[in-house]
Amino acid sequence: MYTERLTSYISSGTLVDEAEVVNERIRILNLIAKPCPHDFPKELKHLWKNNLEFSLTPYQSGWIQLMKKKTKK
Repeated sequence: MYTERLTSYISSGTLVDEAEVVNERIRILNLIAKPCPHDFPKELKHLWKNNLEFSLTPYQSGWIQLMKKKTKK
């Protein structure tokens, strides 16, 4: 079985606790819904529900999806 050793790390200038990272991964893997953050870009908010809320990298995934939609038009 795959195991990963998590340590606290710096993300965007703030210290992220190991427990927070583990809890967020558990939430995503169990598909537990989470409200859209208030500071989430308005261009991506329509992609949040049942999509980006279960992504480990919602900002990056959202921008990639948005760019793909624009290039298909």
